[in-house]
Amino acid sequence: YGSGTSCSPCPANSTSSAGSTSSDQCKCAAGYYMSDGACQKCTDFSTSPAGSTSASACKCNANYFMEGGICHSCPAGSTSPAGSTSSSACSCPKDQYKSGDTCVSCPQNAVTDSGGQTSFSACECTSGYYMVYTDGNKTGGACEACPSSGNANVRAQSPQGSTAATACYIPAGGRGQGFSDLLGNLFYYNENCSYSEN
Repeated sequence: YGSGTSCSPCPANSTSSAGSTSSDQCKCAAGYYMSDGACQKCTDFSTSPAGSTSASACKCNANYFMEGGICHSCPAGSTSPAGSTSSSACSCPKDQYKSGDTCVSCPQNAVTDSGGQTSFSACECTSGYYMVYTDGNKTGGACEACPSSGNANVRAQSPQGSTAATACYIPAGGRGQGFSDLLGNLFYYNENCSYSEN
C-alpha cells in the first residue's frame, strides 16, 4: 500500500488489493485476526475468516469447544460442530450416552434412538429383552432375555424398550390366545412365559 512513488508492505500474513493506499486495507489471512496493526494467529485448533479484526472471530474446529479462550478436545468418542463454545456441545454416538464428560455404552442388547443422549434412561432393550433397572432413578441396569417358552419351536418376544417381564409375549398369539405348535398341539401362554396344553 502507499501513495505516490512510496509503497509499504502489509503486515505478515496479510494482503491488500492493487492500488491500496492505507494499511487499513491490509487484510489478514484466514486463521488470523488484526490487532494493533499485526495479524495474530488464532488459538490452536481454531480458524477465522480472511479479514477478521477480532479474536472473537476465531472459532474452534469440529470436535473441539472454546473455553477460556482455548479450544479443548471433546471427550473420546464424542463429536461437536465447528464453533462450539461449551463441552455440552460434545455429543456421544448412537447406542451410547454421556455421563459427565465420558461416553458410556448402553448395556448389551440395548440401543438408543439416536446419538446425543445424556442419560442411561435413553438406552432401550431390543426386542426379546426387557430392562431391569438397578435403582428407581434409572441410572443403571441390564437387559434380561424374555423367559423361555418351554417350547423349542417358539421363543417369547417383547417390544423394544420393554421394562418388565410382563411385556414378553408369544409371537404366534398374545397372552391368553391359543395357537398350534409344529406338532399340532394347542397351547396357551401364561404369566411365567410357559405353556400349558389345552
